[in-house]
Amino acid sequence: MRYAVPASPIFDPTAAWHCPTRPSGPARQTEYWVRGKTLGGPSAVNGMVPSRGSRADYDALAGLGDPERGWNDMLPVFTAIEDHRLGASELRGARGPLYVSAAGGGDPLLDRDRRYRARLALGSRCG
Repeated sequence: MRYAVPASPIFDPTAAWHCPTRPSGPARQTEYWVRGKTLGGPSAVNGMVPSRGSRADYDALAGLGDPERGWNDMLPVFTAIEDHRLGASELRGARGPLYVSAAGGGDPLLDRDRRYRARLALGSRCG
């Protein structure tokens, strides 16, 4: 079963208030707490991004005494629940209940991260 998930109105000022907090912490940072302007309040504007840890994350859990949480144990669980847009592979599932897609181009944060990683890789090759 597929679920159509509409784009989150979290950034739409007509759908959500962005309430600033008082500055806190050593850096005196301000956060913005989002509140929906409709029945359901914050729940009406939530979004969710599925993400899983790396092999090392899960193997570390196994090493801490939870032997059924290692990467080789968890990967079959992930692939069983996924319906990845790119289809099945060694690391991706298909036909599961959770539709997953890769981030597309045009995201400024992802683009900046890719450029940063490319510069790091170039720097390590150049000495």
